Amino acid sequence: MKSPFKFLDAYTLADKAVFFGRAKESKALYQHVHATSLVLVYGLSGTGKTSLVQCGLSQRFDGPDWFPFFFRRGDNINESTLDALSKALVRPATANDLPTLVNSIFRHYLRPVYLIFDQFEELFTVKNSAFDDGESVVNAKKEQEQFFESLHALLIRSEVPCKILLIMREEFIGQLYEYERIVPTLFDFRLRVEPMTAGTIQQVVEKTFERYTITSEPTVTEAITKNLLRGQATSQLAYLQVYMDRLWREAQEHAQREGRLPLADKPVRITEATLQQTGDVSNVLNRYLNEQEHDIQTRLSLPDDAIMKVLDYFVTAEGTKQPMAYKLVNDQLLVSKIEVPDLTGQRLSNCLLDLEKARLIRRDDSFLELAHDSLAGIIDQKRTAEQRLLNNLIQSFKVNYELYTRQGGLLNTQQVALYDQFGQKLVLEPAVVNYIEQSRTENTREEDALRTTNNKLKRQARMLIGFVAVVSGLGIVSGIFYFQSQRNLNEANREKANLLLIDAETYIKSKDFGEASTNIKRARLLLPNNEPQLSTKALTLSKSIPGNASKKTN
Repeated sequence: MKSPFKFLDAYTLADKAVFFGRAKESKALYQHVHATSLVLVYGLSGTGKTSLVQCGLSQRFDGPDWFPFFFRRGDNINESTLDALSKALVRPATANDLPTLVNSIFRHYLRPVYLIFDQFEELFTVKNSAFDDGESVVNAKKEQEQFFESLHALLIRSEVPCKILLIMREEFIGQLYEYERIVPTLFDFRLRVEPMTAGTIQQVVEKTFERYTITSEPTVTEAITKNLLRGQATSQLAYLQVYMDRLWREAQEHAQREGRLPLADKPVRITEATLQQTGDVSNVLNRYLNEQEHDIQTRLSLPDDAIMKVLDYFVTAEGTKQPMAYKLVNDQLLVSKIEVPDLTGQRLSNCLLDLEKARLIRRDDSFLELAHDSLAGIIDQKRTAEQRLLNNLIQSFKVNYELYTRQGGLLNTQQVALYDQFGQKLVLEPAVVNYIEQSRTENTREEDALRTTNNKLKRQARMLIGFVAVVSGLGIVSGIFYFQSQRNLNEANREKANLLLIDAETYIKSKDFGEASTNIKRARLLLPNNEPQLSTKALTLSKSIPGNASKKTN
């Protein structure tokens, strides 16, 4: 029997009978699209944003009520959009721009047009070429500018009913801010898809069991909910389906072990023992990944770490999934990065096909990608210390290069030395490598210039030493006379200050405090710095003068 659960796949309209727990959000989204022409749908990875639109919103429309187009970025979001719209027309449009195409589609089908851009963050993250060199960075910026300008033109020029939905992960929303100047209403209508609550999760589990005629012990649904909460699965709706899929399979295997193969007309039963056998929900996807990794490596006779190296290629340095064009998967870049001997040609194709069958990667017309970001997080955790170091180095070089293109600034000698140490294992864009070599050249030039300057200074120092040798005799004699005269002056001042303090003491006794203060001040001006005894005497006398005892004496 085939598992009825979606695993890591999003729900579509065909799944409306089993799409539970999002009625409130579906209604809110439906109200949004009727109130405005542009809606931003966002949330954490795994909260079910795509499912909410593809199933929750879709089931609120009858066929004639809307004409939805679902887009992914592909190689270029503008080309992908125009190409998909053009194919929907029987006759070519008079012009190949977004407002004209949308108007033509409406006039032909007489249905409101819905443009739904799923995983919209790909506009800012997906690589089109093997390397993000300077030219591709410029092209990406042009692509983004053109898209938002087309969006703005559609919003202000279109004379037909048209709705636009942008679906993206919330951590990438910051990328949109600079384009609010082009589309001022970009953030006016937003819907955040929140993680499910405990009550909603239990409701989903109970309704799912009922729908698929799964029986269970009385405490099982509550235990499943607690397990999901304990595993922090509320922020990963994908874990709910993966966990349910695992429970279903575990119940099937348990029945087989007991020699009672379940029949199609008999319900699967999930018990507390099934939960214990399945294990911690936070580890269920990791366990599945390990099982598939072992099975594929055994079947294809690959080294132990081959599958992880292939999957790692689809994960960014930050630990998120990275869709890759077929041309990047099959070219020498992948072969060189994964470093698995003989994993080329047909063996590589077989490996990718097996990963697809295992529901770990999926493909569309031009891209391969991991089935879900939750897989990317697990793969990132499996990276070795060396892989993390190399990824950090790659990011560091890229960031420095970006800063260099904006405000200048080359790498220092230590940074270039790191590249020399690990460069053979780093996959860097040609523009970044050129930047590193330019830094090396400049560092060498500066070192040569410093060496020349030091040699010049050494020659000047030798000349100075010779000059000093000539005048040093005179200098020594002059110094002797100077220090002797200084000692004589200090001695004379000391004697004079002592006499002034003796007179001040006499004035104090005769209560002539004005003269006493004058003498003390004159004595202090004459005292050398190394006369603590006389300084103390002057301070004591000063305090004995009425009115001075509470004052700070300088």
